[in-house]
Amino acid sequence: KSIGFIGGEFFVTKRNVELLDTVIEKKLRTRIITNGTQVTKKHLEQLQKISDLDVMVSVDGTGAIFEFLRYPAQWTVVQSNIVALQQSLPGAKIHLSAVLQFLNLQNIIELFEYANVHRLPIDVIPLFQPAWLRSEVLTTAERQQLIAVVQKQLTVAKLTKKQKQLMADTCRMLETVQHSPAQREQFVSRTSQLIRLRNITQPTINSVFGVLENLAQEIIQ
Repeated sequence: KSIGFIGGEFFVTKRNVELLDTVIEKKLRTRIITNGTQVTKKHLEQLQKISDLDVMVSVDGTGAIFEFLRYPAQWTVVQSNIVALQQSLPGAKIHLSAVLQFLNLQNIIELFEYANVHRLPIDVIPLFQPAWLRSEVLTTAERQQLIAVVQKQLTVAKLTKKQKQLMADTCRMLETVQHSPAQREQFVSRTSQLIRLRNITQPTINSVFGVLENLAQEIIQ
């Protein structure tokens, strides 16, 4: 009755075109998860023949935040591909999915506004694993800084009632988190390795970490 393409990346897997022949023949309800980095004409031509199609694009932020979390993807390319999906598949459900974590919390409202402007439903899943990316990495002062940023953004942001509630719930959650020095040590160690391997510059790190200046300095050092 239905089929889901959950990975590897749908638009990179060339033989998916052959699988879609059977999907079309059997008139299967189809769900696709994609990272939005590539969209090919051949795949789109087949997808246009599917009447019940759901395409979910995994996007965790915008701009520099997106590119930091989804390296080596480029935000401008993904934006362009999302537009291509919407234009080529007007009958499909095109929506976004984001994993909410402290690294994208300062940017998630901007992602909500992007989704709302482009009429893209967005699902948000709080990060649970790995533990070294959870909010326990942050000190009490850093969590309060994040809460202050979010609350300030909420005063001017154009969000849905559901999105506003999610952000309020997230702020309440942050107030109850217990700091874990061990998780912070893991975060600093692993993130330091990543930024060296990827040659990420200090200005980019400062942009991504925003008010978390102390954490950014620990990583750089």
